[in-house]
Amino acid sequence: MGEALIVWTIRLSMLCFFASLIAWSGPFDTRRFERPMRVVWTIGFVLLVFHVASAFHFHHNWSHLRALEETARETRQMIGFDFGSGVYFNYLFTVIWGFDVAGMWMIPLALERRLSQIRLVWMTYLMFIAFCGTAVFETGWMRAFGISALVILIVGVADKNRISTRRV
Repeated sequence: MGEALIVWTIRLSMLCFFASLIAWSGPFDTRRFERPMRVVWTIGFVLLVFHVASAFHFHHNWSHLRALEETARETRQMIGFDFGSGVYFNYLFTVIWGFDVAGMWMIPLALERRLSQIRLVWMTYLMFIAFCGTAVFETGWMRAFGISALVILIVGVADKNRISTRRV
């Protein structure tokens, strides 16, 4: 039960994560779908929090040291060297996504647009960590999903920028 909860909460979280970013980067007017996209983004974050809590409960026995050791082991297994401190990047990912969710619900849209430069930095970091988590540290269909989602995002953002520069 615990392992399935750990695995499926992060898979569903990443599905919400990439679906939201792909929708926001699409060529259509996102204002019509702002609230549903915000809800999906929030659900993804809540699933991430459940993933972290279930991993700490079922896998790490609420031990930060065990999480560091497991992260080091997984990093060594996947890319050839120990890097237990990678767990801090995951913590930062969770905090940034949480701030973004809070900001989306609490900050008026006009102010949110003014903060778009900061949000771009956040989103770049979030996409990098999500890509590493799905395309580097996963295998099979989850790896294919991470790579495909990133390609779709890059194409969508490039296309949206091309369309917006034509209008200027």
